[in-house]
Parts: sequence; structure tokens; C-alpha cells
Amino acid sequence: MPATFNGEQLNIDKKRFELLDALIDNFIEKEYKQFFIVRVHRAGVPVYEYAAGENSKPYGLKQDSITPVFSCTKPITAVLIMKLQEDGLLDVCDPVIHYLPWLGKGKESILIWHLLTHTSGIIDDDFFKYCKEYCKNEFGLSEPDDDAPHEQWDDYHSKFKEKAGLPQDAERSDIDHYFLERFTLTKAPHEIMSYGMTAFNLLGDIITAVTGKNINDYAKEALFDPLGMTNSFFIVPEEKYNQVIGRKEQAQGYPWINSKDCMRNTCAQNGLKTTVIDLCRFCDMVLSQGQYNGIKILSPASIREMSENHNFDLKNPWDSWSLGWNLRGRKKDDAGVLRSAISLEHGGWAGCKMLCDPQYSLSVAIFSGEWKNNVKSGLNNIINVIYSAIR
Repeated sequence: MPATFNGEQLNIDKKRFELLDALIDNFIEKEYKQFFIVRVHRAGVPVYEYAAGENSKPYGLKQDSITPVFSCTKPITAVLIMKLQEDGLLDVCDPVIHYLPWLGKGKESILIWHLLTHTSGIIDDDFFKYCKEYCKNEFGLSEPDDDAPHEQWDDYHSKFKEKAGLPQDAERSDIDHYFLERFTLTKAPHEIMSYGMTAFNLLGDIITAVTGKNINDYAKEALFDPLGMTNSFFIVPEEKYNQVIGRKEQAQGYPWINSKDCMRNTCAQNGLKTTVIDLCRFCDMVLSQGQYNGIKILSPASIREMSENHNFDLKNPWDSWSLGWNLRGRKKDDAGVLRSAISLEHGGWAGCKMLCDPQYSLSVAIFSGEWKNNVKSGLNNIINVIYSAIR
């Protein structure tokens, strides 16, 4: 698929993108990835698009190909929370327990913004260890190994639900709620940053508690439809399944990513399925102070608040985090060292990356298919070449 350019008036050197085409092709030839789909906007204008590799489905690799983006979901969820704040339905300084009273004693000091900045005190490693030991001590259930067959895990969860008094159709969120109610924090809120999943998913529960809608329906109403993100879903309609990129057997996430369960995953921290077009459109909205093509999603005040480092008082440079986004600060990581200190970025399991950089008016979305024996990400290389194209 040829690259496209719209660059002279935007101070873009298109020859750098010709080099980028070759770099991506080389990564595919060396079998670093199953596929790449890349899209770049500058000042809201598309300046680059490219795709290479293989889709195990006949739809091919296109700019409107859909893939689960996993943790790239988090900035989307954060915008939904800020939208509810602007509507007066919550405040990020509210205690989480005001909306989720089932959360249990000892968690009254967790505020919504702690969830957004991974400083709630709910540490995934501690929580998972607690769940494992609880099942063993209370119910005599031994957790399967990580690489155990899917059927063994299904049996384990079925036995847990029976012993815990949960219905067999209870979802993963119901199981997390059972344990979270009983779990004791091992750290105080905002004592440390610990990037995680469990606490962030509570934001989806808050959205439902406030709106009476699941995150799929609220996101469609408040964000996807107004922005024209026509291929973005938490619950993918079955008629769109053929548009979702198929992963090969040796790819990271196989067979889960190809499953109907994945297509219906509504977790606030990793449930989004979308396209590079829609992600760049979302980033353009953030860069335009909450507006896109005359459609207002958020105010500039909310975008400012989302973009600041809310972990400034924590010591580690890696703790630099805004509301839902990885704020560059002084990090040297896998999102390109040429991006600015004020850039906002997030990665997603199995090979996704999104980035918006106010200093350079850049929106970037990269989808790639990780192999299980991945030897090189390549995402940082691609992002650095993108930045090198700016005159």
C-alpha cells in the first residue's frame, strides 16, 4: 500500500517518509511483526499512511482495519470521565466509594484521579496474589499455571463462582468486585505509582453508576458518534467482525484476540477496538483543545487538566503521568526519544501505540502484530523517523 503525503505547507519532508516505508518493510521481512498499520496527522491534516504485513482474514490491511488496542483504551476512558465532570455528574476529586459503595471499608480515601494516575494503592501484583491465596485458603482451589489450557481456567473459574455464591454467568468484573470488596490496600493512595489494570477498570463501573449505561453505549453517545469515530467500539457488531485484523497462531494474543469474547470485552482499561483513522481523529481533538471540526467534546480547561503531571510529587521520573496518559517528562522509553517533554502517549498490549504531541502538532497511531517470541518492537524507531520528517 503506497504512502500518501500532504506535506509542503505543513513543513514535512516527504523523503523521510520514503525511508519510513522501507524501514517498515524491512521489519516485516525480518519477521519482527505480523503487520504494521501507521497513520500520522500534523495540525489535523493526514500526512502519512502505510500498511505492510499480513492479515489472516481476507479483508487485508487498510486504514479502516479494526484491531483491539488494549491499554490504548485508557485515554479514551479518561476523556469520558472528564466529560462527566464537565456535565457536573462527578468530580475527579470525589471518593470512588461515593459511586461504588460495595468497594468496602479501608478504601474511602481513594479518589477518582488516583485511578486515572495509577496511584490508588490497589497494586495489581498484590491484588492477584491475594486472589490466588484467598481461593486456596478459603475454597481449596489451586490456580492453574499461566500456560494452562483455556479449559482448565474455565473449570477453575466455574468452581470459584460456585463456592463464592456467584452465578455461573458472572463476568470477570463481578469476580474482581468480589475480591476488591475483601482486599486490604497494601499502599496508601498516592503513596506510589504502580501502573495497573484492576483499579483503572473501576472507572468503567463509575461511568455505569453515573449514567446508567455501559461504557460501550456511553462512549458511542458522548465521543464516538460526535467525532465521527465510526469504527470504534467496546462491543464490536458482528457485521464488523470481518474488518477486525486476524492474528496468526504464532502471534501474541492468539487465539484470544480472534475470539468473540475479545470482541465483547468492555473493560475500561483495555476493551477498545478501533482504527488508526479514529485514533488520530481522537488525538486531533485533544490537540485542538477538545474540539474537532467544530464539534466540542471537552473544554480547553479539561484538556489542560488532563495534560498536566499529576504525579509531580513522586520521585521517580517514570511516575510522570497525566489523567489517563503517559506524559513524557524525562522518560526514555519505547515511544521515541525525539518526542517532546509535553507529549502524551499510550501503548497497548500486542503492539499498539498512540501519541499526540502539542509542541509539534502531531497525532500518531501505530498498529502492529507482536509475535509471541518478539525480538524487537520497532515502534520507537518508527516514531523517531516520523519526528525526523518535521522541518
